[in-house]
Amino acid sequence: TYFFFNNAKTYIKFSLKKIEERLNDNIFDFNEISFSTALQHKFLLKQIKCKTYLGYSLYEKDYLKNSNNEFKTFEDKKKIKAFFEVDLDQNLSTKLLYEHQNRKTNIERYSYDSNKVVASIKYNF
Repeated sequence: TYFFFNNAKTYIKFSLKKIEERLNDNIFDFNEISFSTALQHKFLLKQIKCKTYLGYSLYEKDYLKNSNNEFKTFEDKKKIKAFFEVDLDQNLSTKLLYEHQNRKTNIERYSYDSNKVVASIKYNF
């Protein structure tokens, strides 16, 4: 669900999903619940078009039939994403993005934290 305001320059997003996956091999069957929310705002800074974004996501996955340590029995993931985008002209923009992800499972080698920083330039032909 999106809620737009400020003459559609700003929106808040909320999402709630439930997934039930059933495969032929029930080792990988799972239930997943996920929630995400985000805020995006467009504005002018000295006549330059800018956009900011901040989002948070939470995923909780439960593998139904797994009861031993050879396979994942659960997987939880939290993600934070933020970016700042600037339109330099009609065809050229630049973006700075940061994303942090925290993933936890019952098997330690599949648990990790990651941080991603991306600086990009986009040109539209």
